[in-house]
Parts: sequence; structure tokens; C-alpha cells
Amino acid sequence: METLKDIWSSLIANVNERTSNPFTFAFVFSWIGWNYKFFLYIFDNETAATRIWNIAALYPDAFAAFMGGGFLYPFLTTCFFVFLWPFIAKRIISFYRARQIEISNAVKSKEEKRLVNQDEQTAMVRRHEKERAADAEELGNLRARVEQIREALQKAETELGTLKSQPSSTASNVLTRTLSDFDENYDPDSATKQHIDTPALPSRQEILSAIAENPNLALESKEAKAILRYLSSKPASGNSDEIAQMTQVNLSVTRRFLDELKKAKLVNKTDERFDKWGLSTFGRDFVVINNLDSLPG
Repeated sequence: METLKDIWSSLIANVNERTSNPFTFAFVFSWIGWNYKFFLYIFDNETAATRIWNIAALYPDAFAAFMGGGFLYPFLTTCFFVFLWPFIAKRIISFYRARQIEISNAVKSKEEKRLVNQDEQTAMVRRHEKERAADAEELGNLRARVEQIREALQKAETELGTLKSQPSSTASNVLTRTLSDFDENYDPDSATKQHIDTPALPSRQEILSAIAENPNLALESKEAKAILRYLSSKPASGNSDEIAQMTQVNLSVTRRFLDELKKAKLVNKTDERFDKWGLSTFGRDFVVINNLDSLPG
């Protein structure tokens, strides 16, 4: 059984190889064309003897049949279609395409010279009016949108000016909380607070801890403000070395401040591999609200 399968597979492979050959395919069709009478006799309704006699009469001489429709004529026809016809077809197609281009150019030339009739002119005017109306409507919508944005911007500027003109209770509260964190004896409500000596400036570590607990305390630190100002001026993130160099802050101090500003959710590390930092969404709002992006360095 396996042997029969192998023989059948080999036979199918050989048939596919032969039929995929363009010469073989063309020769088969050429032979069928030259010997169509043979197939008419084969499928005739006559008796088998009559069909055999007719086929024998069709090929009385074997050599003549071989040199005629049996082999030579189909072979010459196959050679013509395989080797000569592609060059002839190339010339025919080139000529046909050239004539098509000439006809198309002539038609376009005549159409350009043709006058527009009344109906076509009316249709063109209507189409132009529709397009103009659509453009005017779109322009009106855009102008209304611009006006809304302008009003919103003016409102925001007015609110910002009001906040700047009012006494900043927030800054006073921040300063009070800062002094309270670093001096347990400080009492803002005490009548004797003016007799208390000004507390010593807090250390960097104390400032960092305070910033982590309250982001507004970044306003009290020169280094933190410098880092936030620099990051707000960059469209992309920067690494700690670049930040330290541009803000003129020691690298180790810069890294400590960046860590604490990260805890306060003011900055984010955008790239762990290259140690790149950038402002968070909250950090950008913080910089704008506190006007850090316009302060001098």
C-alpha cells in the first residue's frame, strides 16, 4: 500500500512539473488544435470499429502524420507562441498604449477649448456658493471658539492678578508651619514671641523632610526653586548631572532634593536607566500657580 502511495505521489509530482513548464503546456494545446478531428472521432457515437477506421483514415501514413499535425506543426506553433509571440505582443501593447495616450490628450485639448454652457455655468456657481457658505460657517465656528478661549484666558489672568494683589495668607501659614517644625518654642499666638530670638536656619535635611511632607515648603528652599524652575523651562526631561550643572547646585544635594521633590509628587523620574527627571502634572501646576517659571534664577 505504501508503495502504491509513493508511485502515485511520484506520478503527481512529475505531472505537475510537466504541466507547469510553459513549453509543455503550449505544446499540448497546439497539438489539440492541430488534431481536433482525432477527438471528434474518439467521442463520436459510432461503433468502436467505425471510430478506429476513421482514426486510421485520418493518419494513413505514420511518417506523414509525424511530420504534419502529429508533431512538426504543433512543435512549430509552440515555438512561435513561446519564443516569438512575447516580442510581438510587446510591440503591439506599446503601440496600443501610445495611441490611447494620444487620444486622451486630444480629448482633453478639445474639452479645454469647449465653451461652458448655461447649465454647467449654473451648476458651477451653485457649487461655489455652497463651498463658500460652508467655509463661512466653519470660519464663524472657529471665531466663536477663539473668542471663548480669549474670554477664558482673560478670566484666568484676572483671577491670577487678584491672587497676586491679595495678601498671601498661604505664604504666612507656610512660614509659620516651617518655623514650628524647626523650633518647638515658637508660638505665633504668644504675646512674648517678639522677645524670642530668631531660630537658626534649618539644615538641608530638615528642609528636605519638610518639602516631602508639604510641597509648598519648596518655596522656602533656594535649591528646590532652582530645580523646579529649570525643569519647567525644559520641554523634555533632564538628568541629575545636567540639572546640577545648570542650577549650580552640588550633585549630591541635587539628587537629595530630587528624591524629596519626588516624594512630594512635584517631579517624576522619567528614565531610570539614564537618571532623567521631569515635572509631574502636579509639579507644573505648582510652578505656574507660584509663578516660579518667571522668577529670576
